[in-house]
Amino acid sequence: MLHLLTDEQRKKVVVEYRKRVVITFLFGVLCVCIIGSVFILPTFFISYGKYAVVLEKSKALDYELAVKEESGSSENIKNVTLSIEALKIFEDSKNPSAILNGIVSAKPNGIKIRNFIFTPGEDAAMTVDLSGTADVRKSLVQFKQGLNDNSAFDDVIIPLSDFAKEKNINFSLKIIVSTSTIDTVINSSSTKNEKQN
Repeated sequence: MLHLLTDEQRKKVVVEYRKRVVITFLFGVLCVCIIGSVFILPTFFISYGKYAVVLEKSKALDYELAVKEESGSSENIKNVTLSIEALKIFEDSKNPSAILNGIVSAKPNGIKIRNFIFTPGEDAAMTVDLSGTADVRKSLVQFKQGLNDNSAFDDVIIPLSDFAKEKNINFSLKIIVSTSTIDTVINSSSTKNEKQN
């Protein structure tokens, strides 16, 4: 039937056919885009909502971590400040080195001291909180006995749970020191120093 048309009419029909093919193709592409967006957009919005929730949780955790680090730092600063204030009590005539010498002289082999905190107490007394590790229980018992035998210390308190393990013991103890005891120790140590000089 196409052969019955003139050349000019045939060209018009071909052009019209091509236009219809292009329009049909574009319409098909548009339909695919619309159908795809209908299925993809809900997934996108759900994913974006979950991303927003995770982002908020991440910000909240970062904030909480920053607050905890700040409070931990302020706690350390507070402990250092308390130690400094406790040491200020013993300025000039009251030297804390006498306490340290008493602790070191009572320490047997197998005891490692990690840290200690000087804290002023009531009635001008001082408390020394000390922590460390002991290789064996026997060393810890000797350390406590040596501290008890030292007249500079009024009392030595170690929790019973620290004696539960036989080896590699993490311990903490509290030494109660009174000002009168420190004065006696300092006076006797200064007398020894004068005799040696």
